[in-house]
Amino acid sequence: MKPALQDLNLLRVFASLWRERNVSKAAKLLGLSQPALSHSLSKLRSEMADDVFVRSAKGMTPTPKAEAWAPKVLGALASLESAFSDFQEFTPLMATGRITIVGTDLLEYILFPKLLSVLSKEAKDVVLVSRPSDGHFPKGDLERGIVDFAIAGFFGDLPEGFYHQLVAKETYVSIVRKNHPMTGKGMNLKCFQSLAHVLTSPQGDLYGAVDEALEKLGLKRKVVAGVSTFQVLGKLIAESDYCGTLPRSMAYEQSKLYPIDIFPTPVELNPIQLRMIWHQRTHTNPLHKWVRQKIQTIMTQEFEKK
Repeated sequence: MKPALQDLNLLRVFASLWRERNVSKAAKLLGLSQPALSHSLSKLRSEMADDVFVRSAKGMTPTPKAEAWAPKVLGALASLESAFSDFQEFTPLMATGRITIVGTDLLEYILFPKLLSVLSKEAKDVVLVSRPSDGHFPKGDLERGIVDFAIAGFFGDLPEGFYHQLVAKETYVSIVRKNHPMTGKGMNLKCFQSLAHVLTSPQGDLYGAVDEALEKLGLKRKVVAGVSTFQVLGKLIAESDYCGTLPRSMAYEQSKLYPIDIFPTPVELNPIQLRMIWHQRTHTNPLHKWVRQKIQTIMTQEFEKK
């Protein structure tokens, strides 16, 4: 009886196309020419008796059969990588591939410059990619290997099959523009509540940690706008009489760029617990383990000194 797949190298072709959804990018990831990868895709289609990936407006879209096969293929490759790592020492300089991290602009601002510097020196053939979280936990992308890590402070309880690690704790502060009329009066809770506020909301809603804390006191604030990034918030506050609340580290980074004053938020807010999350499929992958350690070290150093 003919086996379902005679050439096991086609598993890597499948995995690269699943991740990239683009023939040329998948070929580059595998170190192949585009014609060579196209030839392998033809073999894969023949052996699976299915189109596997078809061209669409969004790139190479997997067929239903490919969707069903993907978890088994990715799991099998992860097991093989883990098995081979037991027989050879991991060397970052020899590593290749791409690390995709989902997070907020706070993460990009604090982590990425340092992590990219480390990769350029110690793992120069590893490419770093950032994607916005949009306020949602990227469960499917982590499971499929499209995303390697998610780092944020707003992910709730995790489903089965995921690991997490606390990488930093952060507090909130509030900001107004330099020479704001309220600054000289002392920014107490009454003054704070009387201001018009802009909040950062990746999800697009207008209710955040400050509103929740005020509600416990029987109070409300006026929210006039919501923005998607902390960097936009800094510029907007510097050019208006509005007030904003954001993580302390980002506030001080923004104060280097814009004329803003920083003050303790006059309502008690729980600290932000930034967690790094990854799927069990990559838990033992040597490159991922090495990157996790670097991320932890960088985040600890950066947040301790701010």
